[in-house]
Amino acid sequence: MSAELHAAIIDAFRESHVYLETFSSFRQMVEDNVMTDWDAMKKQQEEGSFLLEDFQTRLETYRYQSQTIDDIQDMKECGSVSIDARQLKSQIAPSPAGCRMKMAEILPRVVHEMQTALLDEINFANQKISSAPKTVEQFHAMNEFLVECAENHKHDELDDRFKEVQSYYQLMDQYQIKVDSLNRATFQSLGPEFAHLTNMFEVLDATKEDNMKTWCNTLEADIVEFKKAIKTLKADADDPRLIEDAEFPEQMLIIASNLKDRYTEFENIAKSNLKYQTFFQEHTPPEQQKQLVRYPELESISSDINLKLGLWQTRCEIGPKTELWKETLISEIPVQEWDAQCTKWYKAVVRADRELPNNSLVPAVKEAATVWKQLIPTCGELRNPALQDRHWQKLEELVGFQFERDPETWSEPFTLELLLK
Repeated sequence: MSAELHAAIIDAFRESHVYLETFSSFRQMVEDNVMTDWDAMKKQQEEGSFLLEDFQTRLETYRYQSQTIDDIQDMKECGSVSIDARQLKSQIAPSPAGCRMKMAEILPRVVHEMQTALLDEINFANQKISSAPKTVEQFHAMNEFLVECAENHKHDELDDRFKEVQSYYQLMDQYQIKVDSLNRATFQSLGPEFAHLTNMFEVLDATKEDNMKTWCNTLEADIVEFKKAIKTLKADADDPRLIEDAEFPEQMLIIASNLKDRYTEFENIAKSNLKYQTFFQEHTPPEQQKQLVRYPELESISSDINLKLGLWQTRCEIGPKTELWKETLISEIPVQEWDAQCTKWYKAVVRADRELPNNSLVPAVKEAATVWKQLIPTCGELRNPALQDRHWQKLEELVGFQFERDPETWSEPFTLELLLK
C-alpha cells in the first residue's frame, strides 16, 4: 500500500513539473514585452520603417497573448496534486494588456499626424485648382501646378496615402482602439475633399484644350493693351520738364524715380508675357504657332529714364553733400570715396550733355560737377607727404594765397572751404 502511495506521489510531482514547464513561454513573453522600446518604434514609424503591417502584427500578438493567458485553467489536477494558476494569471495578464494600452496611445497619434498632413496637402491642391483663374498669370500658375502634379504622380500618391489612413482606421476599429471625435470627424472629411480634388483633375484635363485657346486669346489682348501702356510711358518720359532746371528739384527727382519704378514694372510684365507666350506655344500645334512678341522700344525708354534720373539725382545731391564736405580738413578728406562720388556725378552730367537736346538743367549741374571732379584729386595731391616747403611756396605763388597748414599757428582751419576761397 505504501509503495503505491509513493508511486502516486512521484507521478503527481512529475506531472506537475511537466505542467509547470509550459509556463516558461509566458516568462519569455513578459520579458520581451518589458523590453519593448516604444520611442524607437515611434521613430521607426516616422522614418517609414515601421508600417501598418507591423502595427497589426503587434496588436495581434498582444491579443493572442491575452487570449492564451485567459485559456489557462484556474485549477489543474496533476494526479493527486491540484495546482492553482489564478495568482500566476493575475501576475502575467497585465503584460499584454499594458502593451495594448500603449498601442492605443500611439496609434491614434500616428494616424492624427498622417491624416492632418494629408488633409493639408489635399486642401492646398484644391485651393490651387478649384478657383477659376481671372488672369493669364493665374491660369499659367494653375497649369504649372498641374504639370508638377502630373510629373510627380501626385494624385496617385495622395490616393495611396488616403487608402493607408483608411486601413489604419480599420485596424483601430478591429482592435477596438478608441479614436476621439475630432480625429474621426477629420477622417470623415478626407473622403469628400479627396473626391473633389479627383473631380477637379478630371474636369481640368477634359477642358484643357478649350482653356488653352481662351487664355491664349486673352494674352494677345493683354499684349495689345500693354503696347499702348508702353507708348504712355514713353510720352511721360519725354516730358520736357525732365530736362529743364527747377526751383524745387526734389519734386522732379520724385517724378523721375516714379518713372523708373514704372519701367521696372513694365520690364517684369514684358518678361512674364514672353514666358506666357512660350508656354502657350508649347501647347499649340506648330502650324498654328505665332511669332513671339517682344518690346525693343522698352530698352530705349529705360536708357532715357536712367539718364534723366541720374541727372536729377546729381542735381539734388551735389549741393547738400558738398556743403557738408567744405567743413572737412584737407588732411581728413576720404579722397577715394569722394572721388568715386564726384566721378559718378561727372559721368551722369557728361552723358546727359552728349545725349539730351539743349536744355537748362545740364549747364546748371555740369559746372559744379566739373569743379568737384577736379578738386578732390587735387586735395589728395596736397596730402602727399613728399611735398616740401619749396613746393608749397610755388603753389602759393601760383594761386596768390598763403596756405596756413599748421594747426598750432593757423588763423582758421585748413579746410576744403578755405581752399575753395
